[in-house]
Amino acid sequence: MSTLLLRRATVADLPDMLVVMDEALTNPSTEEELKESVELWTPRFENKDFVFYVLLDQTLEGRKMVGWCRGGRALPQHYLAGGTPFEAEVQNFFLLKDYQGKGYGRQMWNLLWNEVVRIYQPKNLVVWSVARATGFYRKLGGTELESKTNNEYTNTAFGWDSPEPKEIEEYTTNDDTSIVIELQR
Repeated sequence: MSTLLLRRATVADLPDMLVVMDEALTNPSTEEELKESVELWTPRFENKDFVFYVLLDQTLEGRKMVGWCRGGRALPQHYLAGGTPFEAEVQNFFLLKDYQGKGYGRQMWNLLWNEVVRIYQPKNLVVWSVARATGFYRKLGGTELESKTNNEYTNTAFGWDSPEPKEIEEYTTNDDTSIVIELQR
């Protein structure tokens, strides 16, 4: 049995977070692009409109990060979806392919959801999803609102009204892996 740790992210996690994002999107960055991305993302950690969490596999050697997520107040470009104004959103949600379909994403989601609900007390929440993740958001109960295509991706908006806290506890997945939740407030 292995143990995964789900905890609040720090700026020191940022380089690994960006690598996980690149791997999840199958869009690798050069070393120079990664440095530029770190500079771009660093101020986002100081912005109190967002919370970040990382998922670490304690059994791995070297880089242990296998997923991360960010949520908070709805960004201006994501505020309106399906004609509805949204107060909060999950802006980023990445989980490496080998860790998908095992319950880890749901635990990340539940923790981020609860933190967004607790901190921002929104009346609703939106996620703009890439095509390959839409099934995940449907399973979580999101209502499909609309789709938009930009240069690289088609994103579909999923919305939730009246978000309520979800149950969070130490969790054992269907492959007998324990997820330890570290709440830092």
